[in-house]
Amino acid sequence: MTMCNLAAEQTSSWLMVDPWEAFQSYQRTAVVLDHFEHEINDKLGGVATLEGEMRPVKILLLAGSDLIATMSEPGVWSETDVGFPPLMSVLVITVATLFVL
Repeated sequence: MTMCNLAAEQTSSWLMVDPWEAFQSYQRTAVVLDHFEHEINDKLGGVATLEGEMRPVKILLLAGSDLIATMSEPGVWSETDVGFPPLMSVLVITVATLFVL
């Protein structure tokens, strides 16, 4: 956590580290995405545009083809999680990190 915080603080004015997932027991990906959606849209009111207006954001999971391939393996992913909107978007975009559009 310390290394991630230092990297974000020293290299970006818009990037931040949320320690929530690191301090949880195992959480399904859909639960983690819901957490970010709640924190950003519900608690913070979205993100500020260049004009200063706050607007909600869509949370997406970007993943590599190795992760996407596991979505078709029986028993690896919950059926409800594979149908979860941000995870459905993963089939279009492939990099292994969380990204906010």
